[in-house]
Amino acid sequence: MPRYHWFYSTLLALTLSSTLCYGQTLELTEARVRQLAQQQNLNIKIAEAEQAIHKTQIQQAKSTFDTFLSADGSYRVDKGEKTSVIFGTSNRTAQWNLGLAKRLPTGTQASLAWKNRKETTNSTFTTLNPYYESSLEFGLQQPLLKNIWGVQDRGRVNLAKKNYTIAQLQTERAISAAIYQVLIDYWRWITDSKQVAITTRSLHEAQKFENISKEKEQFGLHESTDVLAARANRLQIANLLLGYIQQRDNSLGRLKHGLDLAEGQKVSTKERIQFIKHATPLPEALTTALQHRPEYLAAKAAISASDLQLTMAKNSLWPQLDLVASLRVNGVRGNYGNAARTAAGLNNTDYLIGGTLEIPLENRFARSEKSRAEAEKSKSLYQFKNTEHAIAQDVEEQWREVTTSIQRVQANRSIETVQRQKWQEELKKYRTGRSSSDLVIRYHEDYNTAQRATMESLYIYRLAVL
Repeated sequence: MPRYHWFYSTLLALTLSSTLCYGQTLELTEARVRQLAQQQNLNIKIAEAEQAIHKTQIQQAKSTFDTFLSADGSYRVDKGEKTSVIFGTSNRTAQWNLGLAKRLPTGTQASLAWKNRKETTNSTFTTLNPYYESSLEFGLQQPLLKNIWGVQDRGRVNLAKKNYTIAQLQTERAISAAIYQVLIDYWRWITDSKQVAITTRSLHEAQKFENISKEKEQFGLHESTDVLAARANRLQIANLLLGYIQQRDNSLGRLKHGLDLAEGQKVSTKERIQFIKHATPLPEALTTALQHRPEYLAAKAAISASDLQLTMAKNSLWPQLDLVASLRVNGVRGNYGNAARTAAGLNNTDYLIGGTLEIPLENRFARSEKSRAEAEKSKSLYQFKNTEHAIAQDVEEQWREVTTSIQRVQANRSIETVQRQKWQEELKKYRTGRSSSDLVIRYHEDYNTAQRATMESLYIYRLAVL
């Protein structure tokens, strides 16, 4: 057995090493890779978790309109020294109360309270001992300027929803970027696997040429240097194969990481890069991008959010003028049941209506918020325009890359065909003694270089399409 066979066997084992794993082989296609990335990619899971975090802000904003139930009770014994016996020397007070409070979408603060009180005393001057008081109290507070009809309260909820929409679009962009990176690794793995196949085939061809050179040397038709040159060429290609195997395994490792696959999971694919000779027209590509690119839609949503912020900021400049009103009915009796029924009769009423006015003289916080909102709106407009220009430039560059790649692929395929024919013709001449090993080796390398160039141009073409 020739001495080089051990080296070739080692290379063959390395070529097949990625398939010597336990478990069922996972057949991959681009569609399957997209699906797995959507389900398992860790960067996508992080982005989705971030979106869920943003969603909680909506509930936080809606908490302004939560209903609050309150309850309290107390029992007091007062045996302190008094200035007069009229007040008694032992007074006992028991209280138990329930209340509801809610802010309405109109900005109205509404409240309802049920209050109960029991008084006992040892004073001889009281006319009712013990006595019970039960009362119902209704209260309203309505903003008339600042936060008029709840513009601030509802605005915070709407702003949280708009920010969540922006977060959703940012998540979509992050997901697209993550899937794109996984697809880059997928097609890189396919390309590197093809380069391994090309170089392996080239190694077989180099081995055949070395055998031909040895036969020619035995018959005295060629110099011994031809054999040495052929052997050096084979060893050089074998060394090159090691590099391509390493690249293939590295790209496969990145692909598995992107799909969150187990280290020992075996994968395979029969898919090849589909080559289309015509690119999508540039205007159609631009229109599609502006309709679907998440960062563009997010920038547009940010303008709407900044408009709402400015509206709220302008309203906050107004003074705080609130209308307040309350109604209280009660009953006082020596028996709690009678006191409660008297209060429920709504006969003993206590009305109040009025207003409160609060004017911040400097009002620096509100004025700064308005200035900030105006600056934020200008910023969002500039960002929207900048995003639009960036997308247009990106699409144009990738469209030019697609069209140029189409031409490169076609040219490289033609070059590959010519280089193969040139090498094969020179090999025929060598067999009949009309050529040298150096020329055959150089033409063989030209053919191999053309094959690798075709594969790389196909890979670049596919990325541009993506």
